[in-house]
Formats: sequence, C-alpha cells, structure tokens
Amino acid sequence: MRQNFPIVGLQQLVDTPNHPHVRARALAPSVQVMLPPLPTGQFQLPRFTIPTQPGGAHWSADHYWSVAPVLIEFHNIIVHSAAGIICAGGQVIANTLHQANQQDEGWALQPDGIAELDLTEPMVGLPGRHLSLLTGNAANYYHWMLDGLGRLAAIDAAEIAGLDGMLHPDCTLPMQRDGVRRLGLTLPAQAVTHGTSFWVETLVVPWSVVGDHVPHPAIAPFFANFVSRHPPAAAPGLYPRRLYIDRRSSPNRKLVNETQLIATLAGHGFVAIQPENLTLSAQIALFANAEIIVAPHGAALTSILFCRPGTVLIELHMNSWVLWNFRRLAAIIGLRYDCVVGQDDQPADAPATDWPHPFTWTVDIADVLAAVAHGLQAIA
Repeated sequence: MRQNFPIVGLQQLVDTPNHPHVRARALAPSVQVMLPPLPTGQFQLPRFTIPTQPGGAHWSADHYWSVAPVLIEFHNIIVHSAAGIICAGGQVIANTLHQANQQDEGWALQPDGIAELDLTEPMVGLPGRHLSLLTGNAANYYHWMLDGLGRLAAIDAAEIAGLDGMLHPDCTLPMQRDGVRRLGLTLPAQAVTHGTSFWVETLVVPWSVVGDHVPHPAIAPFFANFVSRHPPAAAPGLYPRRLYIDRRSSPNRKLVNETQLIATLAGHGFVAIQPENLTLSAQIALFANAEIIVAPHGAALTSILFCRPGTVLIELHMNSWVLWNFRRLAAIIGLRYDCVVGQDDQPADAPATDWPHPFTWTVDIADVLAAVAHGLQAIA
C-alpha cells in the first residue's frame, strides 16, 4: 500500500522537547584528529585544482574534527526496507533516505518534498528494544562496514545487554554474513528484505560514527576487536607484504594506464589483488599482514581498518574526485599515508560536474614510484 509522508530532518526531531517518538543521548564527544603530512603528495597536489571531498576539506589541512556519535531511540515507529527508512509520527526522517535506492527500497520522492513509501500490509510487529544495523547501499563494502556494522563502535556491552533483538539487511552477500558473525552478538536477529515494513516498539540506532566522512576514533579499537575474534593466519610467506588493489573490473573512474602500473609495481614485489573476489576473512588476512599498499580510491580500501599501525598506504586519486575519507581513517588507525593525484581525460573547457565517476584518468607512474620509494624507506 503506497502512502505519502512529509519529510523531516532528524535533528529537528531530536531538538523537539519531549518528542513522543524520538530521544537522543550523546555517546562520545567530537574529537580533534591530527593528520600527518603527505610525504610526496604535498609536492604533487599543487599541480592540480581539485574539488576535494567532503566540501571544505583541503589537502593541506593538519587536522579535522570528528563526528560526535549519539544513540537515538525511536519509539512506536515504522521501519521500512533493508535501508532502514524510518517513519516517526507520520513523518519520514530524511537522514534515513541517504543511500537508499528508490527502486530497491520501494520509495519515491514527490516534487513537493513528500516521500511515498510502498508499505507492506499486514505489517509485522516487533515489541521490545531492537538494535538496527539497517543502512542504505548495504551491498557496498564501505557503507556496510562503516555505516552498518561500524555504528556499534561507540556503544558498550551494557547497552547491548538491554536489547531484545536486532534488525539487519537480508545478508545475501558472504561479506555481510561474515561481518554479522564477527560481531559476536547473540541477539535474536530479524533479516529485513527490500520493500518489507515493520512496526517496532523501540528501535535503537547508534548514529553513525563516520558522519560526513569525519570518522570518530572509536572505530579503531572496534575493528581491532573485530579482527581479534577471528585472527588471520600469520604464517611467513602466506600473504604478500606489498599489495596493489586492482580496480580494472570497476566501471567507475577507469585508470587508463592501470595495467602498465601493475606491471611496473610487480617489478618491485607488489602483488595485484581484486578484493571483491575474496572472502572477508581473506581480505582481513591480506590487509593485516601487509606492509605497504598502493590503491586507486575505492570502497575496497575500507579494509585498511584491518591494517597494523605503521602500514604504508599510498592512495591514487583522480584530480576531479579527491575524497579524503581513507586519509582520515588512516590517521585514526595509525597508518603512514601518502597520495598521488592523476589527471582526468576531460577537456580544460569542459563544464564542471559533481558526478565525475564516468571519467577516465591517467596517473604518472614516476610519481607512484617516488611515493613507493619513500614509503619503503620509512618502514625499512
């Protein structure tokens, strides 16, 4: 049954005194996180005019302020589909539409700012307190690990003990199932499929510890524990110490000279891997045993969460899409970070766009080798 709901921002509800459906409390304060300098990238970046992401970020920044995570309790609400779209008091919360695919999740945005939801009837009722791991775009490795599982980083065991169950997306992917298993939770679980709806008495949502790419340091010990529950093998020679993350199968931001780059790095002991073809356990083992990683920007770099402090990460950016989320994660985890920026294929007079993912680009292999040489010297 399709129903229309006005859209409201979560902060507006949180700021409403004695709101009948929404309550919030702080889990941790915002923290200043220092960013180490870019050893070779600082000399390459001035060559480009780059629209860094998130807005306002800049390569010369020496710190950022993290998000301040909060715990939201939603009372007597409707939760819709695997993305966890929440309808409270007859209003859809705008924040829960983020990354929620309209076709998959059964919703539409009307021209007048009204959300139209295709609600399941009859609706299943869930009494008690339930933890939500629902998130938009949960098939994306980055969003599942950080917006889904990672939201537990700032809550404690006492909070978990007071729950009656948890909701998570219908885990069709092996990495999703393995991720839930590694949480070590014994709560009764409700898998939520695309398009289904539930009435929930109390839905507990630890609001993102990542925010708009400003991660809170709590994620470092959380993912360290995530690994330690199922530690990776560490047999000498079992895993390559020098990794290149191969993006040739991705349709977005195609690196034109990637095959040449891979061949060149192979001469320096680097092994190219395609993480999307590996289990989560294999990715954890690879990144936990690596000493230096070279990678174009992409979701596969989420696995730096499993690296040991001191590991070198050299991230390759297309000049028209420089997103600093992995640089900030690297700072929290204690990695040695550097970057190389390459040139996209757009004419100089091409109109600006905020969606450059179809662009192709080229990186200067000499710049990459210079960053590699500096990284290897740092860990020698």
